[in-house]
Formats: sequence, C-alpha cells, structure tokens
Amino acid sequence: MVLPLLVACTPDLPTTVAAPQSYLKVAPAGPSNLINPYDGYGAIRNRILDASLKQLPAQVSDMQVLAIVQEIANGDSDFQSLKTHGYSTLSTTSLQGYMESNLAAATVIEALPLSQNAKANFSLFIEGLLSLQYQDYEAIRDYIVAFESEIVSSKSYSDNEKKIILTVTALERYSTYYRKKPKDKDWDLLIGNIVAGAEGAAHDTATAVLYSVSVEAALHKNL
Repeated sequence: MVLPLLVACTPDLPTTVAAPQSYLKVAPAGPSNLINPYDGYGAIRNRILDASLKQLPAQVSDMQVLAIVQEIANGDSDFQSLKTHGYSTLSTTSLQGYMESNLAAATVIEALPLSQNAKANFSLFIEGLLSLQYQDYEAIRDYIVAFESEIVSSKSYSDNEKKIILTVTALERYSTYYRKKPKDKDWDLLIGNIVAGAEGAAHDTATAVLYSVSVEAALHKNL
C-alpha cells in the first residue's frame, strides 16, 4: 500500500545526509534505512533532542523548552544547513496544540495541502503506527521501512513529494528508535510528534526537525 502524504512547496534540500556511524552500530536493526536518501535528517533530529533533554531542568515551562531546543538547534551546523527561506519557529500555542494529540492529528491533516485521498492515506499511516505502539522496535521499524521502500520505488510522486514524505518517515523512524531501543522506555508513540514533523515539513526540513524535537522534548518533561 502506497500512502501519499505531505504535498507542499518546499525549496531544494541537500540530496543526502548520512547518519552518524554511532547510530548505525548500536543494534542490528538500528534506526538507519539507507534506501531513504534523507535518512540523516532523523540522526540530526535525535542529536538535537538528546542534547536538549540534557539541558532541561526538573521544572520547565513550554516556553523554556522551545528556547532550549532552539538554542541547541542553532548551534548545530548540520541543522543550520537545512534552513531555507521557508524556515519557521514554533509558538507555545502551536506546541500545546500538538500535545493534544488527537485534536492535533485531525486538525493538522485537514489543513495540509493534500488531496482528500492523500489526507485519508496519511491518517491510515498514523493509524498503522499506533497499532504497533506496544510492539517491539523492530516491528515498528519494519513497518516504516516497508512504507519508505514503496515511496522510493514509486513513479507516482514527484521528487519534491518524495523528499517531504521521506523526511517525515526518517524523523519518525529515528524518534521511535530513540524512545524504544537504547533506553528501553515503554513510551507510547507520540501522535503530536508525528503530525508536528509533518506540518513542519510543509515549510522546510529544518522546520520539520525543529517541530519534531520540540514536541517530544515538551512531552518528555511530563513523563
């Protein structure tokens, strides 16, 4: 099943960003999927998330979370290279909306510049992830990788559409790995994190990374 999602006007981005070797050696089924030319965006995301979580104090407001994530991201040269004129920061109001997971998913998907069929398929993709949220990491990774393989091989999408779709899947694949594999925390998949990355990708890749990290960091402080 090929699930088209996130058709948007996005400026040209780097063709490929390689994942750090440290991620590739953690486990046989690590987060990388080299068939996805945008795989490294997920690695950049996890690096910024990890650094941000180490900086969060015990008591922190959403505004402070956004400020810390933004500061860490701005200090990352790979992240900076992804910025285009479409780059957008995240407001506390939008962050809180993403954290209201069910509402955020319905609202964001409906607002995306997609056909109704694409919106329905994107919803199905999220539902598929949610159905696997209590499975082991490998099952979730296999689901995402299978989806990515179909997108890469499909002739039904433009290069720009594939770029955005595969950016979103890379972010979620690395996000799931961060929660499930190294730290063995039984966290639910975060719908708000998924749709934040999706809406961010409609701006540019840097925005997708920033939104995804910000939502997960904010949700983490409530765990």
